Amino acid sequence: MPAYVRWDRISAAPHARVRSLVVAEYLSWRRLFATRTGPDVVRRLAVLPRKQRAAVVLRYYAGLPDDEIAAHLGWRESTVNGRIARALAALPAER
Repeated sequence: MPAYVRWDRISAAPHARVRSLVVAEYLSWRRLFATRTGPDVVRRLAVLPRKQRAAVVLRYYAGLPDDEIAAHLGWRESTVNGRIARALAALPAER
């Protein structure tokens, strides 16, 4: 159910709750990317572990800063930088 339907039930920090819902959506990436970016991006991101994929998506598609990505994924900010760097190095080249 969308957050706006339950907005009156979301008590403390509603924006943080909604952002968490967005992270959950990005973690279920196939549906989102298939409609937004096409199968090539889905294929390239499929090689990454789930949380690395989420970190890349949150940085480059959602435009979140590293400190927010770290908070959502339960990592330190330095971990975000390292894992995104490794993820980008592991991505297959574009065709």
